[in-house]
Amino acid sequence: MIKISVIIPIYNGEKFISKCIDNVLEQSLKEIEIILIDDCSTDKTPEILKAYQSKQNIKIITNKHNLGPAISRNLGLELAAGEYIHFLDSDDLLKNNLVYLNLYDYAEKNQVDIVVFDCEKRNFITNDLIKIISWEVPKNKIMSTIEEKTVCLSQRIFVWNKIYKSSFIKEKNIKFLSQITDEDRYFHWISIIKCSSIIVYPMICYIYMERENSLSHTETNYGRFHHIIIASESIKNFLIEESYFDNYKIVFVLFYLKRYCRDFRRNNERSLELFHKISDLVSWIKIEEYKDYISYMRYIRYKYLINKNYIRFNLLNFNFEKTFKVHK
Repeated sequence: MIKISVIIPIYNGEKFISKCIDNVLEQSLKEIEIILIDDCSTDKTPEILKAYQSKQNIKIITNKHNLGPAISRNLGLELAAGEYIHFLDSDDLLKNNLVYLNLYDYAEKNQVDIVVFDCEKRNFITNDLIKIISWEVPKNKIMSTIEEKTVCLSQRIFVWNKIYKSSFIKEKNIKFLSQITDEDRYFHWISIIKCSSIIVYPMICYIYMERENSLSHTETNYGRFHHIIIASESIKNFLIEESYFDNYKIVFVLFYLKRYCRDFRRNNERSLELFHKISDLVSWIKIEEYKDYISYMRYIRYKYLINKNYIRFNLLNFNFEKTFKVHK
């Protein structure tokens, strides 16, 4: 019986894919399968993968065209036979050889759909530790209520910092949005809202290697923002169509506005055009309804955005306190 399916999409990974695969093969838990999806690499990645094709627990898929990480992960999901699923990026690593054994035992003990864990963010070249990525929620506590899921939805958005129960993902038909580079966002929201329970394992299990030439760093600001719009609007449509909107309205609207404002700040191209596009998207929001949940300065900024006041919106400083106040 396969306990964990490890799904690894790869594009031009000749410099790091062997280290990633070997890192998984060194795991103490042997009841795992590794699903490698080569997304039409143009470097030596296909040759490197051939050296692993004879191994019994490795499946290799070769895309005929460059389809992107979202479709590649969906292809991996279709093949996954494990009880749990982990999405591992091809340039990242597991913290030690006990990670999957500990996570599997922890998931089985607590009988949850999603297990979240902490991560190290390191520089790919120097291996220097940049920071620890951790959810600001109680550890070892099974969370299942709307209020608890709301807090989870406001946390850092990744899919590689979790293992998912395979039966849950497949029964709920949860997939990545295709053809966008902001694919984690949609999957994160839909999986947390639809899961029956989620828990945070109190250990660092993953090493996220930051590379300057990764997709998130090389894509143009304007092009990336187009993908953020698709993901955010798809989440909104899901909430409305599946009748979840009233339950998660506050966290979604504040996330929605904060994300658009933050990424507008990062854009140095076509800013006026982008501002009007965002203003049109958020024009349905009655910001007065959310005044108690945000700082006054953030409220004013959002108000200028919704009312299409570009000059005043741009004059405000972006570095305000966190969107959510602490309510005891």
